[in-house]
Amino acid sequence: MSSVLAAVIDGRCGTRGGGGGGGSGAAARPEASSGLQIVVRNLPWSTTSEDLRQVFQQVGNVIKADAVCHADTGRSKGWGTVLFETREQAQAAIQGFNGVELEHRPMQIKLDRYD
Repeated sequence: MSSVLAAVIDGRCGTRGGGGGGGSGAAARPEASSGLQIVVRNLPWSTTSEDLRQVFQQVGNVIKADAVCHADTGRSKGWGTVLFETREQAQAAIQGFNGVELEHRPMQIKLDRYD
């Protein structure tokens, strides 16, 4: 990645931002995956939505990439989502990038169960 990672807070993260962390809502929701979206965890806090897009464009057409941020500080929560055009592209991203380091942090990538 380039000096883009040193970007100011404005524009750093995607539009999803905010939200508490509790996770209790996810447990109550039924799974409903389209198979098109992945969740990327263990990201450096400096990662932007554009960084995610640039990384995952290597395996397919990225429809949307969001680095999720704290609403009050704008700092990344260390995870994000990437939506692909096809299921095959999402699977290629999982197989090609799970465990690969981004700024010395191995990314943890799984299919989003709730997209």
